[in-house]
Amino acid sequence: MYKKADIIQQNVADWLDNGDPTDMPFAAMEHIGYDLSPEEKLAARGVTREEALERADADESEFRRLLEVCGISEDRMAPIWVRLVPLCKEKLTEERLALLLRFFSGYEPDERPGDLEEDDIILRWISKTEQLYGNIGELKMRKKNTGKWRAIAAQAKKSRNKPEDIKDDSSFSVVFNMLCKEGYVGGMKEPEILRENLRNIAGLIKGEPFLKAVEPLVYFQSFLRHRKKMLANEDYIPNIRNVFNYFSYLSAKPDYDKEPNEDTVNEKHNRRALYCQLYLDMMECFPKADRELCDEGFLWCSDLSDWYDQFAEGGEMIPLSTCGFILASSVMCIDPESGYEGSANASWEQVYEYERALDRQGKGVLDKHNRKILKAIDGIKFDDLERYISDGAAFFNEIWSGYSEKIKPQNYDVERAILARNIEIRFNELLCGELCEILEKYLISEDDLI
Repeated sequence: MYKKADIIQQNVADWLDNGDPTDMPFAAMEHIGYDLSPEEKLAARGVTREEALERADADESEFRRLLEVCGISEDRMAPIWVRLVPLCKEKLTEERLALLLRFFSGYEPDERPGDLEEDDIILRWISKTEQLYGNIGELKMRKKNTGKWRAIAAQAKKSRNKPEDIKDDSSFSVVFNMLCKEGYVGGMKEPEILRENLRNIAGLIKGEPFLKAVEPLVYFQSFLRHRKKMLANEDYIPNIRNVFNYFSYLSAKPDYDKEPNEDTVNEKHNRRALYCQLYLDMMECFPKADRELCDEGFLWCSDLSDWYDQFAEGGEMIPLSTCGFILASSVMCIDPESGYEGSANASWEQVYEYERALDRQGKGVLDKHNRKILKAIDGIKFDDLERYISDGAAFFNEIWSGYSEKIKPQNYDVERAILARNIEIRFNELLCGELCEILEKYLISEDDLI
């Protein structure tokens, strides 16, 4: 977490001159500016043109070395992921992680700077390394905070769960006032019950000093998981041993054959948006709290961050999950913009007009159509990617044969295009899941590879 005012006071060139540019905050790099000329950007970094070209060449050589060490000879990303993902799941080495981070940062093996003009080589090097150092810094921070958080969570499992007496503690009073002011206590009949139960949480934190570092998260999790009891049960004491247990808000498998109740769906989304806002409001009650550590705990307690990324707008204040980090890097195994593999002649404009026509029919026709597509591709697994890139037509036709029933022949071209696009999206989502699993396994491991 860096403030712009702090960044301005930092000497950006120091990070590049002191031997470890990975310590440079990505936000500080952003502050340098993307609309400057190559000379201005280099001057901001304290790097000469000759030094930049040397570093660009060294960076490219290191990328090629990593590809060779990891046994990657392909130029296209799809076969690269087929090769690299199983290797990383088998054993994540320093070189494999370094290569992953470069792919997250926009490095592509089919891009070779040798044929570029000098200005383009410099700008390419600046762009790639800015993203790389930002991603390295993010992962290093997550690794450090994950270790701290796991230690706290392990201690919580051994908690005595006996609150100490609290005579005067401003923290629970601040939380109480916030909950009442922001409308989180609907249905509360006896305000004093909630106040005293919040006092119990303050007593638990006092009795377990290790909880002080994540004080707002303790209040958040306790109130989120036990709201009704907190509002109604006298002398209620949340069980600290369970309060940090993981809970998924996205795990329910959809029923593609059943039209969802729109009111129910909206109610769930509104409730989860409220949970996210509650976390932000709770953090505001503790301005001196360790925000990075609390954010890390927030990520390991639920998948609210992933829900926020998918369904809410303006998610810059909610901590970014591992999957969110990967999605933000725009990693793909297949580019949906590249065309429709295995489809017939149908343009983007035809697809757009076709879907608009379905939507204009009303009565949930477009939603039903989309659920049919999702059902058709639901059985695709990441392991199918190798088969898809080796014989895409056969793979596509296999799915099309089950999907095309009841489709009018005059709509075949556009329906094939829509299905092909969604197959590609499905593989990209599966890739994100595989990479998320790899990185989260690394975060909780004892290995330090960067």
